[in-house]
Amino acid sequence: SSCQTQADTSWRVAEAEQVERRLVTLERQRQDAEVASKEWLQDLSALKHRVANLEMAQSGAARQLKEVQGAQADLQEKLHAEVQQGLQLKEAQSALKNELTKGLTKMSEMEEQMKEVKEVQKAF
Repeated sequence: SSCQTQADTSWRVAEAEQVERRLVTLERQRQDAEVASKEWLQDLSALKHRVANLEMAQSGAARQLKEVQGAQADLQEKLHAEVQQGLQLKEAQSALKNELTKGLTKMSEMEEQMKEVKEVQKAF
C-alpha cells in the first residue's frame, strides 16, 4: 500500500512535470506568435503606407496628364487659328497681286494712249 502511494505520487509528479513542460512550450509558442503578429502588423502598416504613396503618385500623374492634355488641346487650337490666319493672309496677298497686275496693265494701257495722244499732237 505504501509502495502504491509512492508510485502514485511519482506518477503524479512526472505528470505534473510533463504538464509544466507543455505549459512552458505553449508559453514560448505564444510569445513567438505575438512577436510574429507584431512583425506582420508592422509589415501591413508599411504596405498601407506604400499603397497610399502610390495612390498619391497616381493621382498626381493623372492630374499632370490632364494638364498636358489641356495644354495640347490649347496648342492645337492656336495652331489651327494660325493656319487659318495664314490661309487668309495668302488669299489677301493673292488678291493684292491681282489688283497690282490690273493696275500695271491699266498703267501700260494709259501709257500707250498717252503715246498715241502725243503722236496725234505732233501730227497737228
